Amino acid sequence: MEDFLNGVWDGAAGTLRFQPATAVLLVAGGLPLKLGLAWEIGMEGVDWGRVGAEVLFLLIPGGVFLPRLVQRLRRAAVPVTPL
Repeated sequence: MEDFLNGVWDGAAGTLRFQPATAVLLVAGGLPLKLGLAWEIGMEGVDWGRVGAEVLFLLIPGGVFLPRLVQRLRRAAVPVTPL
């Protein structure tokens, strides 16, 4: 997802704000999740906490943001006529 967003420059779409926002959410939400699960189920909890944090703070927001971004880019696209 990051590679796609890095290749897209559309300041109005907020692509440059989306990545740092999800990174901050991933750290702020993932750390307590990992620590809590590590306390409850041991070292496996750290792995499950990471998986849960990535789903909650990367995949779900990305699943909402990316389709909207693609729709905006399609509307702004310049039609290409064949030669």
